[in-house]
Amino acid sequence: MREAHRAAGGERQGRHRKERDPGGAGACPGGDYAGAIALLDSVAGQVAAAKAKILAQERAGRDAARSELEAIFKQIEAIVATIDDKALNALVAGDAAKARAAFAATDKLADAKAAQKAFVAAKPGAEHLLEKARAVKAVAEWVKGSVTPLVSAAEANIEKVSAAGAKAALKKACAALKAEIDKRAAAIDLGAASSTPRSTCEPTKPMH
Repeated sequence: MREAHRAAGGERQGRHRKERDPGGAGACPGGDYAGAIALLDSVAGQVAAAKAKILAQERAGRDAARSELEAIFKQIEAIVATIDDKALNALVAGDAAKARAAFAATDKLADAKAAQKAFVAAKPGAEHLLEKARAVKAVAEWVKGSVTPLVSAAEANIEKVSAAGAKAALKKACAALKAEIDKRAAAIDLGAASSTPRSTCEPTKPMH
């Protein structure tokens, strides 16, 4: 009797379990679906994090390349600002302005990787322009220290000439001498420096 009673109780408990979980303990499609969703969310999060890391690295590389180029341009512009001779100043100022404009255009590129590539490509040209600026500055200082005092002394002596005709002729000759000095000064040791590569200061288009 006891065994029959226990069997009947077991059947009743089995019926209760089936009523509570008709599909059985291992058949819970809702639980499997939730697990799959969680896995997909985890993978998506990892992919997003990896992309964010790559973008951060690209931005860091762009900023580093930009900073190096900016430092070179600041040196060039500082030198140009100290060259008083207009003819000599023009040898560098024009190229410096063009390079700065190209730098600004590159700085607006939304693609950090493309911007970095353009900044890196521009660096050799900027360094070349810096060497040219230094050479022009050296010539300008030589002219200012050695030639300009002589010309100024000549002009002062010309002013002392009383004869109008002679004074006019001397002034004309002095003006021609100054022009020749500027021309020769501009040609001193600048043959290589005047051939700044054009492509080094041009931004590259983003690659898709």
